[in-house]
Amino acid sequence: MKELEEERNRLARTSSQQQGQIDKYKKLADDSRSKAESLETQLSTTRKVLKRRKKELCCDLLINTASMTDSRNSVSRLAAISLCEERFHTFIIAATL
Repeated sequence: MKELEEERNRLARTSSQQQGQIDKYKKLADDSRSKAESLETQLSTTRKVLKRRKKELCCDLLINTASMTDSRNSVSRLAAISLCEERFHTFIIAATL
């Protein structure tokens, strides 16, 4: 009888330790899943910013090219440069948020 009681106690301790391990790894898995979701959100946002910036750069290139071909009209050149600078500052501010 005493041996059975000792065996039962030993099994209860083992079971408790194993449950502790299970809980520990469940928490680690949940934390990892949450971190992965956060990183995916950041990646998605970064991709959107990059895509928008590429479009802006193409637009800026066209504006600069067009304004530089008409060197007689310095006002349009200055306006194009100003627009490029404004878009660049807007991009920098958006990227830091």
